[in-house]
Amino acid sequence: DVILPCHPEACSLKKRMEEEGGLAMMSGSGPSVFGLFRDPAAAENVYRSLREDGIEAYLCRAVSRI
Repeated sequence: DVILPCHPEACSLKKRMEEEGGLAMMSGSGPSVFGLFRDPAAAENVYRSLREDGIEAYLCRAVSRI
């Protein structure tokens, strides 16, 4: 609630991930925004889109499921 209104770029990243079906959150008070996706193809699409826009992004997979 505090960071996103002051940093529109973080808000934009969060929105992009959510529009593709991800659950997007920030790590602590920032500056990292991450998304959790059930659909690997959706995660891949967001990753490629972010990279094409020059945004530093990483695609990771869970090691185990709880």
